[in-house]
Amino acid sequence: MGGAGYGVGVRATPPEHLPEYDDTDAPINEEAYEALIAGGIDEMMARHVAWMYSRDPLVIYREKLEQDVTTSSDHYENIQSTNWNSVRFKLPPPGSDIGWRVEFRTPELQLTDFENAAFSIFTVLLSRVIIAFNLNLYVPMSKNDANMETAHEEDAVNKGRFFFRKQIIKPSEPLAVQLYHSTSPAIRSRDIKGEFDRLNFPTGEDNNDYDLMTLAEIINGKSSEESGEAFPGILPLVHAYLDLIECSGATRDVLNCYLDLVRLRASGELQTAAQWMRGFVTGHKDYQKDSVITPSMNDDLIEACLAISDGTLVPEEFLGRLNSRMQMVLQNLAEEEGKTSPSSSPQTRAEPAAAADGAAAGGGASGDWDDANRQRWQDILTRLSAEGVDPVSLRGASLRR
Repeated sequence: MGGAGYGVGVRATPPEHLPEYDDTDAPINEEAYEALIAGGIDEMMARHVAWMYSRDPLVIYREKLEQDVTTSSDHYENIQSTNWNSVRFKLPPPGSDIGWRVEFRTPELQLTDFENAAFSIFTVLLSRVIIAFNLNLYVPMSKNDANMETAHEEDAVNKGRFFFRKQIIKPSEPLAVQLYHSTSPAIRSRDIKGEFDRLNFPTGEDNNDYDLMTLAEIINGKSSEESGEAFPGILPLVHAYLDLIECSGATRDVLNCYLDLVRLRASGELQTAAQWMRGFVTGHKDYQKDSVITPSMNDDLIEACLAISDGTLVPEEFLGRLNSRMQMVLQNLAEEEGKTSPSSSPQTRAEPAAAADGAAAGGGASGDWDDANRQRWQDILTRLSAEGVDPVSLRGASLRR
């Protein structure tokens, strides 16, 4: 598997703290702040922790009221774990060799394993790109809060515009990263300026400016011909990173399938779960355009969501053709790794789903598709056959594992 053992070392230190970006009122617990400062904690970390202690814990467990704080961090975690923000520090667990971590919290649980894997992999790769290319993603905290408000609006993925930094990287500067391999201690330096030649970068000085961009522009990038100002896009940078670590073959194909879901959702070519659910409800035969969801509508929506989750329903507008594409990729990956035995191959595990795809297209032998499931979803489709409702595909899901 190309690139499986490669890693990237930090090229430079991340941007230092910029006080002017802290432009929101964040109340703190003054007593906690003074105690932290007296204990030798630096000011910014002290303010962060003192901010968490400006409120009471959400939950208190009677059996954990009395603890040995020299061996347990449960008192702190009780406060820490009930502050739901987009990112948070995670302390090293007592008695372990696990270090400090930052938890990325914004993605919601998706309906399918494929989606959850896609957004998880995208998040991990984004963290690698930030470190490898020393991205500067700073915007004032007030703009970050405004972005969260925009994200809650209906169809924000297509209609919303979000504050984002205009210059996240300086391609004019000499860029080099340290590459290492898991099977060798040898480290080599590589100039990566050439990796950026095909990307769209803004010109001019970096004045810490930010602008309003669509999600498609932030994720997929934009050229100066399209909008007057160029922006490389997060996904093109991820692909540049994968090129850098020489990730290729079937492994790259698998990653491309996952990353294409992110790309197509950001561009609006595929629906988000919220869009699909809203369309399901508004297109239901019982919906009276009065914002009332009847028990039968609720039951049908839940059953449809369960069917998408277990792979018996694959709406084309929701996952496109990524399901059948992923199956071909998994087959190639199994062959590349030499795991083609019937008991272990991903192709074997996906055979019932692949057969269902064939049956939906008019092919496949009798009995390839579960008759009970077929009848169940035909009944649901009959109830959803009101005018204006798009037909829902009954092809088997080949994204499940």
